[in-house]
Amino acid sequence: QMCIRDSCQDFKEKGQVVQLKGHKQCITALDFTYDGKQVITVGKDAAILRWDIETQKKVVLNHGYEKDKFGHKASILCMDINYDGSLMLTAGKDRLIKLWDLKSDKTIFTFKGHRGPITGIKFKQNSNEFCSISNDRTFKLWDANEKAYIDTYFGHSEEINQIDSLADDQMITCGFDKKVIVWKIKDESQLVYSGHDYSIDNIKALAPSMFISGSQDGSVSLWGLGKKKPVYSLENAHDGKWITSLGSIYNSDFFCSGSHNGKINLYKAVPEKRLFQKMAELPSNGVVNDIKISRATGMLASIEGAEHRLGRWFTEKSKNVLKLYRILPQ
Repeated sequence: QMCIRDSCQDFKEKGQVVQLKGHKQCITALDFTYDGKQVITVGKDAAILRWDIETQKKVVLNHGYEKDKFGHKASILCMDINYDGSLMLTAGKDRLIKLWDLKSDKTIFTFKGHRGPITGIKFKQNSNEFCSISNDRTFKLWDANEKAYIDTYFGHSEEINQIDSLADDQMITCGFDKKVIVWKIKDESQLVYSGHDYSIDNIKALAPSMFISGSQDGSVSLWGLGKKKPVYSLENAHDGKWITSLGSIYNSDFFCSGSHNGKINLYKAVPEKRLFQKMAELPSNGVVNDIKISRATGMLASIEGAEHRLGRWFTEKSKNVLKLYRILPQ
């Protein structure tokens, strides 16, 4: 934890924040490649860009819906890269899921089935099966190897906002219905949790039995599988503004939160004391729509823009940028 705090302080003192521009509209999601040396971003312009961290140069995987017939026909809202870095999924407003080969940077297959915009997509751990969520309120299971649809599950009563992998065969989702659902896919069962006052927009796993959530009520909450209410909730985490993003290092107590109040907060979760220990702040601009952390390189990547990834409930004067911070020493 001291390494993280000291590295963040070095960044603030030396101004070592890398800022990269390339998208013409709001950037909605990002992920590190397997080796942590590159970042891939997607946006409302339907473009897909691959960034080299060392050279800061970009490669265009897809130019966007106005210029590239092989990509999406509308805004991309989510993406994920599989466990060995060979495959990528993208999905969004056109209700399509695109499967990409990251060695050739070409599309392999298009999955169809959702009746509303797809707001989240996630590979299972150590598997090429994946799950998707949508404004149509469904949770779907697919197989990338077989290029096949498997099943549809129901649980949320309103639009589903985000998904993450909790364990080998378990996923977590959150939505406008103010619920968190843990999906036990093999058992075809679910656990339902509640505790926020407004829509839950963000969900992130910390460990197989622990996760965090962020809400439009401005709070960040810590959950354990054995309790249907939060273990701890930090209110007004970003001066009362919506929580727009969460990032974490899986199987650790470290996580961070983003909003649109000019900072990304870094925390250590201390469940036995029912508190979050704030470790550092990073500077940000606009709306922070996604945060990812690479164990391999010690880098934190965030995307910032003028509006929320899922709508235009508020706007900020900000450019659409990818920012890179080193939070762990090399």
